[in-house]
Amino acid sequence: RKRRFGARGKGKGKRGGYRVITYYAAIDIPVFMLALVDKGERADISQGDRNALRVELAQIAEDYRRGTKAKVNQLRRTK
Repeated sequence: RKRRFGARGKGKGKRGGYRVITYYAAIDIPVFMLALVDKGERADISQGDRNALRVELAQIAEDYRRGTKAKVNQLRRTK
């Protein structure tokens, strides 16, 4: 997801603000903040970049799930 925020002191509202790029995979995974970018610093993300990022993020989500399950199982064994 991409969110836009105005920057105080720039006087341009959202046009002169920032982009916050986040990733939401599912309810069992936290929202990851990927980037905070000055809107004047970078153009839109290309479709190719988005596709590559989608593959990487799916792997991050799967790794998170696997790590969380392992931690829960470890905690259950210690009780």
